[in-house]
Amino acid sequence: MPKFSNFRLLKVLDLVDVENGGGDLVKEFEKLIHLKYLRFRRCSIKFSSFSFHHMKTLETLDIRGIDIDNPNLSWTSSTLRHVRCNAADLELPNSTVDLRNLQTLKWVSIPRSLDTKLILLNNLRKLGVFNEFEDWVGMTNLLGKLPSLVSLAISAIIIYVLPVEIVYPKALPNYQNLRSLHLKGRWSKTTTLDASLFPPSLIKLTLSRCGFRQNPMPELGKLKNLKKLSLQYVMEMEMDSKVSAICSEGFPVLQYLKVVDLELEDLVVEKGVMPMLTYLEIGPHIKLQLPPELQHVTTVRKS
Repeated sequence: MPKFSNFRLLKVLDLVDVENGGGDLVKEFEKLIHLKYLRFRRCSIKFSSFSFHHMKTLETLDIRGIDIDNPNLSWTSSTLRHVRCNAADLELPNSTVDLRNLQTLKWVSIPRSLDTKLILLNNLRKLGVFNEFEDWVGMTNLLGKLPSLVSLAISAIIIYVLPVEIVYPKALPNYQNLRSLHLKGRWSKTTTLDASLFPPSLIKLTLSRCGFRQNPMPELGKLKNLKKLSLQYVMEMEMDSKVSAICSEGFPVLQYLKVVDLELEDLVVEKGVMPMLTYLEIGPHIKLQLPPELQHVTTVRKS
């Protein structure tokens, strides 16, 4: 177990491959009152409760690498800038806290009853939200309070359906300048895939578990600024049915493409499409056809 008695002035701590039951380690962290950066990676640590209230200068907190049953994050610290955790580990703080410096918040869950006053996150640029109570009204209201957001990730549990207001989150004051969008969840059957409704500045798009019934490539190819596209189990076909993802035009600046889906049989990229592509990741059973000018592309089979 790490001992921090002789490192009371430590400002940066990145723990890797640490194994501990948790109780004694919590006491050790209480000595590090000057920490600005704290990160856990591949740590087999399980805490029943973990409070960071004593870290008054903490700016970056990454707790994705540990297991916390009852995280007690002190949102009273106005120094926090970047907070990253596993989905649903933390709830969105109430409206009384001061988070004026917060720029990154991934992932956080929406409380069952979201405060109508909401917190002020004027400088938040990256947000990841896990919605486990299907409060889409509260989610939309929250998005309307984020004037600086450039990266948005929303994940819903499998039984919920993403409404059109979430698929195309135009409630965002900075919607036109949104550069990264990650959506995990089933789309409503009345919501169509329409490239013109996505933010025009979109560079990175991740879609997962959408439930599409047809090839999404023709429409996604219209996103002129898209450099990174990830499609993960987006198809929902009838039994024994398969679909071919044919890319016949578009994707002028796409550099990274990931396609993993059991419902996809072929990925066909025709000549002149995706001229900037350098990296391709596909499912193990997808048949791939690339034109001669893309034979140099690094291709990885994803199991």
